[in-house]
Amino acid sequence: MDKYKILISEVDNVLRPLGFRKSGQTFFYNKDGNIGIIDFQKARRSIAASSFFTINLGVYSNALKVFDNFDVKSKPLISDCHWRKRIGFLLPAKKDYWWEINANTSLPGLIAEIINVLRSLAIYEIQKYISDEDLEKSWMEGIS
Repeated sequence: MDKYKILISEVDNVLRPLGFRKSGQTFFYNKDGNIGIIDFQKARRSIAASSFFTINLGVYSNALKVFDNFDVKSKPLISDCHWRKRIGFLLPAKKDYWWEINANTSLPGLIAEIINVLRSLAIYEIQKYISDEDLEKSWMEGIS
């Protein structure tokens, strides 16, 4: 199994007890009819020897579903979300960030780093916007 697949499996082991369900490399969290998403995106430039990935966060509001011009299934894509953010913009540098996995990558170190980022930033950020009221408030404040 390649390092990226192991990483996704380890993330699943951490997020599943918190109520997230995995589909591919995306994790879904349902709360009050809305869906929080943690989506691992592999870069197109990834090759067998070196993979790059980032993490996208999103919230999909079922109340706003009626205004969408497309049919969203039970598992919306990150691009369907009514609130989205790349994880890099929550990190200290506040810019897009991509991790690299290659032969020199310490997998235990990378797993620990990603799990820390998810626990300390990503889950909190999704919880912050998952209710319709908080989503509306963020729009009114120009956040999303």
